[in-house]
Amino acid sequence: MPTVSRAGDSTPEVAIERIVERLGRVPDVTGLVLGGSRARGGAPPDADIDIGIYYRARRPPDIVAIRAAACELDDRGAPDGFADYGEWGPWIDGGAWLVVAGHRTDFLFRDVDRVKGVLSDCEEGTVVTAYQPGHPHCFVNHMYAGELFYSVTLFDPDDAVAALRQRTDPYPEILAGAVMRSFGWEAEFALRTAGTSAKRGDVAYVTGCLYRSIACMVQALFAANRTYLLNEKAAVRRVEDLERHPDAFAARAEMLLGALGESSAGLLEALDDADRLREETQSVLEASGISLIPRSGVDSEPSERQ
Repeated sequence: MPTVSRAGDSTPEVAIERIVERLGRVPDVTGLVLGGSRARGGAPPDADIDIGIYYRARRPPDIVAIRAAACELDDRGAPDGFADYGEWGPWIDGGAWLVVAGHRTDFLFRDVDRVKGVLSDCEEGTVVTAYQPGHPHCFVNHMYAGELFYSVTLFDPDDAVAALRQRTDPYPEILAGAVMRSFGWEAEFALRTAGTSAKRGDVAYVTGCLYRSIACMVQALFAANRTYLLNEKAAVRRVEDLERHPDAFAARAEMLLGALGESSAGLLEALDDADRLREETQSVLEASGISLIPRSGVDSEPSERQ
């Protein structure tokens, strides 16, 4: 194992090697994976190192031992925001922010049994969304599957991670349909509910609805391309990498969000432009074999915007 000075920077590979060697010695760590852009490829030089720490809730690693390992690995000897299991919420279990060999590093806990349950839900076409800090749209259960699909396994003594990862490929067709129906419908609903507020000049509410509609379009487009979406970061721009998407989707979406203005006329125009983008998105979904489910219980505000 190379010796790395805490005071000096080193390569990401050396940092990862140090992490695996140290965490792999903590009893009851089920698996370690590399995630994020470094796992997917094409990461910028300053990209974080994302480490998923898989454990079994019925016998989790001693949190004191995990904390001690994190302190040893951290260049400063004291990680930021160290959180116990479940402390950050039900979906982002907990973890810590470190600097290892000069590289920003995130530790994220993942409960193996919960991940198994989520994979079963995905295989049955069950879409679950939840509020989660750090996810301005929402946390969607299929993110667990995407994390595994794109991950690089670093430590897996019992092949537990390998067994989970195998279940993510191919992307489940039933999940694709459920995601497209759910978010395709909500993309329109968000715009329809913003009409009256736009007439009143309610910039904050219209902005929120517009963002939510675009985020839903992104979710649906990724599903239409049978591609896992991990989170909202750079997601709008990543649509352009998909095989099927509306022309200039990213540029149009970012223009909508960046130039709303404050006038009622401007807000209404933005909603109309967004609806055209949504209609094109819906065409992509239908070409992928899905139709928008009928609306129910939607108020009459949208008709006032016509």
